[in-house]
Amino acid sequence: MVSLPPKRGHHARHAAALCSVTGRLWTEIAKDFFFEKKKQRTFAHWASACPLRIIAGTWRGKRLVAPAGDATRPTAERARQALFDMLAHAPWGGRDLLDGARVLDAFAGTGALGLEALSRGAAEAVFMENSRAALAALGANVAACNAGSRARILAVDATRPPKGGPSRIIFLDPPYDHDLLNLSLHALRESGWIVSGTIIVAEGRRSTQCESPGTLLDERAYGTAKIMVWRGD
Repeated sequence: MVSLPPKRGHHARHAAALCSVTGRLWTEIAKDFFFEKKKQRTFAHWASACPLRIIAGTWRGKRLVAPAGDATRPTAERARQALFDMLAHAPWGGRDLLDGARVLDAFAGTGALGLEALSRGAAEAVFMENSRAALAALGANVAACNAGSRARILAVDATRPPKGGPSRIIFLDPPYDHDLLNLSLHALRESGWIVSGTIIVAEGRRSTQCESPGTLLDERAYGTAKIMVWRGD
C-alpha cells in the first residue's frame, strides 16, 4: 500500500514551485559556466562564476577569474591578506620591500599573488604557469588589470624554468600532491631566479618539509596549510 503525502497549503505549494524553478535556474547557470564548451565565455562570465579580487593597492577590488575545477587552487583571500601584511610589517620586510620590486609568481595559476604585488607597488612581475586553462585565466586577469607592460607570462614548468635574472620576491604556491616545492626551489636557484637576499614565500601543507633555501624568517599555519618565508643565502 502506497501512502499519499499530506495535502499542502497554498504557501507550501508556492514554496515548492519556487524551489523547483530555482533549482532549474542554477542548473542552467552551471551548464552555461562549466559545461557548454561551445559557448564563448567572456571575462564577465568567469568573474561572476568565480569571485576573486585584488585586496589592496591601485587595483583594489578588481575582479579576477579562475578556471573551473580543482586543478587550479587560488590562494584564499584571507591567506593572501595575511601574507602581504606579513611582508609589509615584519621586521625583515617593510613597505619598501615591494616598491619597485621585480617579483616572480611561480605556479602562478590565476596570477593573484603577482598581480596583488603589482597593485601594491612592484615594478614587474613574471608569471610561470603551464596549465592551458590557468594560462587563459591568467592572461585575462593581466589584461583586466591593464598590466601588460609590467607583466611577463612564461608558459613553463616552474620545476624546469628558463635562465632568469634575480628576483626580490618569489611566490611559490604549487599543487600539494607532489614534491614540487623542493623541486622548484632547487631549479629556481640553479637557473638564477633565487640569489642571496631574495625573499621566498611558499605555501604548502601544514606537514610539508622543505630543504631550506636560506634563512627561515617566518612560518605560520592557516588551517591545513602553512606559509613559509626565507631569505636566500
